[in-house]
Amino acid sequence: MNGIYAMYYSGTAGSGYSLLVLKDGFICGADVVGGLIDGSYVNSGDGTVDFTVLLRAPAGTSLVTGVIVGREPVTQQIKVSLPVDFSNGSTHCIQTPTGPINAVFKWLRDCKWLMDCLGGCVFIDSLSNRLWRVWSNWWIWSGNH
Repeated sequence: MNGIYAMYYSGTAGSGYSLLVLKDGFICGADVVGGLIDGSYVNSGDGTVDFTVLLRAPAGTSLVTGVIVGREPVTQQIKVSLPVDFSNGSTHCIQTPTGPINAVFKWLRDCKWLMDCLGGCVFIDSLSNRLWRVWSNWWIWSGNH
């Protein structure tokens, strides 16, 4: 289950996508408007995985559920149980505090990575041996390591 995933989602007011990194029970990611996703997951043992994430939406953005974020960022907790093979192309309905979304997950690749104590995610690309940092919604190459 460790790896980098794309999440494509839609709601009543639009659509978007996020990039997620899953590693040993932890999740970090970012979406296209600068929303930050952090959380955890656990294999429940019954064929499902239980996810708990915090989505921090920046001020002045609109959520796909139709909620417009005001002058202050909004944080919402989202809990969902998905099948172990959640990235098989199936559409999953996820209930959020601001309304339901439909999401499709795609596994992109495996990688070695480390959690950065500053709040971003850092991983080492096993093919190029480069250190990359996920910060907000930007991939920043930090050089060969």
